[in-house]
Amino acid sequence: MSIRFTLQEQSLCLDVDDDGTGLAEPVAPDAKPALEASGASAGPSGFGLMLVRMLASQLLGNFSITNAQGTHCRVEIPSS
Repeated sequence: MSIRFTLQEQSLCLDVDDDGTGLAEPVAPDAKPALEASGASAGPSGFGLMLVRMLASQLLGNFSITNAQGTHCRVEIPSS
């Protein structure tokens, strides 16, 4: 697992990489259905992902997740 903070041209990025087995199939490859579902129906992963998405949105940023050879999550928020 690796965690990186980087300053891009106009944004601050938090990248989290996990080289494990990846997310469970209901969440992957596209996390949006789980993020939009209730925590109970999305399973234990769904609530945490939904929370990160909401926090990124409150900071006028974006949250993305990919599930290839492990999981990569990115939170990108404007630096100004």
